[in-house]
Amino acid sequence: MIIFTGDTLVRDVALAIVVLFFGFSFQFATIFFYKWCKQPVRRLVDSNFLWALLLIFLNFQQLFFVINDFYVYDSLSLVWIYLGYISIGAGIIIFILLQESSLPFNSHYVFTITSVLLFTLLLVAPRDVQIFMVVPEGAILVIEFLIFIQYVIKVSSTQEKKQFVLFVVGVVFLAIGEGLKSEFITNIHIVFYIMGAGFMLIGIVVSNYALLKLPGFTEIGWSKVIREIFVIHRSGTPILHAKFENGRIKRDPMDSKTLLTSGIITAMQTAISEVLESKSKTMSFDKGDYKILLRKNKNALVVVFSEKNYATIHNKMQQFIKDFCKLFKNELENKPKDVSIFNIGYSLIEEIFKEE
Repeated sequence: MIIFTGDTLVRDVALAIVVLFFGFSFQFATIFFYKWCKQPVRRLVDSNFLWALLLIFLNFQQLFFVINDFYVYDSLSLVWIYLGYISIGAGIIIFILLQESSLPFNSHYVFTITSVLLFTLLLVAPRDVQIFMVVPEGAILVIEFLIFIQYVIKVSSTQEKKQFVLFVVGVVFLAIGEGLKSEFITNIHIVFYIMGAGFMLIGIVVSNYALLKLPGFTEIGWSKVIREIFVIHRSGTPILHAKFENGRIKRDPMDSKTLLTSGIITAMQTAISEVLESKSKTMSFDKGDYKILLRKNKNALVVVFSEKNYATIHNKMQQFIKDFCKLFKNELENKPKDVSIFNIGYSLIEEIFKEE
């Protein structure tokens, strides 16, 4: 059913806000999709990919509702409303999947599968039965969102908590905006539509701004899964060795164990590169309880022992080896005789790998 029947100032303001929403959400979707494409390890359940997909469906939902609210006068109105419901339903399912894939326990995607079944029933059920489908679908979304919030607050660092709270505020604004733009509320007064559009515009900007400052949801608290970092010269000589305790960095002495480990890692990396004829700068090995992540450059190799193979850690390794090799460009040309000249590198490790 069309809401705005004439060329009024109220209609123009509402449409302008909605167009701004389209612009921002499409831009953010592009940014998150680009971030996903640039990651060393790309997964379909990665939060950047899922969030970009969610924003696209949210855009489609708003587009279909705008066509209905501003331009359609005839029976086609129900078609656009139906398409809008399909889009927002798909977006909700993706949001549930995004949260479920980030939780530390294996839920076997029970929340996601249940929400898909309920939404499918919602689409085919008679109108008077649909309300009974909406309630459990909404309950699943709220329950999982609360579990998700509790988990993220527990594992995140202080800075991550601040950004996550900002993200939650943005999501709440989006939900309030959707409610204010509903037919039931706008029938009370048209001003609620403008308020809803404004809430959604604020929500999309705030939530995405916060999300850009966070690592992927699956990788919040990433620094706490790192156990050790080795920096090794191309000759096999260990340069730096740091241990991590719950995200805290501690220098480790260059003892015989460190020398042996460095030699084994260098030999392993060289052998695999030669056998596979690989020119890749990134490698990873799964050793059960921990992962060995490697990032090499012309003169150095950085190795991280971690509990998880996170894309955030790979990005930090890439940043570290680039800055480290730039800082010690001349010293790395030859086999080092005194590795103490690289001790300033510990400050670089703290700067890049520290818990924020």
